[in-house]
Amino acid sequence: MNMEQLVSTLKETLEANKDSKVTFADTASNWASDDIALAARLQIIAGYPDGSFKPNASVSRAEFSAMIARAFHLEAGNKKASFKDIAEQSWSKTDIEILASNGIISGYRDGTFKPSQEITRAEMLTIISRILNLKQLKQGGKTPSFTDISSGYWAQETIKDATDAGLVQGISTDKFSPDNNATRAEALSLIIRSLKTDKSIEELLQ
Repeated sequence: MNMEQLVSTLKETLEANKDSKVTFADTASNWASDDIALAARLQIIAGYPDGSFKPNASVSRAEFSAMIARAFHLEAGNKKASFKDIAEQSWSKTDIEILASNGIISGYRDGTFKPSQEITRAEMLTIISRILNLKQLKQGGKTPSFTDISSGYWAQETIKDATDAGLVQGISTDKFSPDNNATRAEALSLIIRSLKTDKSIEELLQ
């Protein structure tokens, strides 16, 4: 991923939308309202026809893939990518195949992607870990110990790296709930934090 190009594209997007104020009917009191508004300005999301965003609704694997592709302005990579359960006319086909062609997602052993399945907190972090080098982003401080992530859990190392990098927190001091479905607000907050790990982008998004 070319960070200079990404910074330039984000700058152009913000400039093009500087006079547009995007508001949703149901986000003013939400904890992630600022991130949601910023994501709308960056054209990562658009909301629903009734003017709502539904921040507490679950996010599907297809929706999160689209958010990631738009946020990082990803282009098709070199890997062959197709899934037998993604219809040719599917709204998310291009975004999913862009991520797959870059090795960011891989789908399931049976050749499916399950686009409508709700994405979990652990799955979100795994996707982010294939875009960012989380170990290089480690901050100071003690790594939290989550009692609901057993030794050998498939995403144990990724969750540790993401919490060390300050990208995500547990739902309490000792619980992470890795298999809980992620909400739309959680997804966007994670994406905005991930973008801001680059200093130039962080300054741009202030």
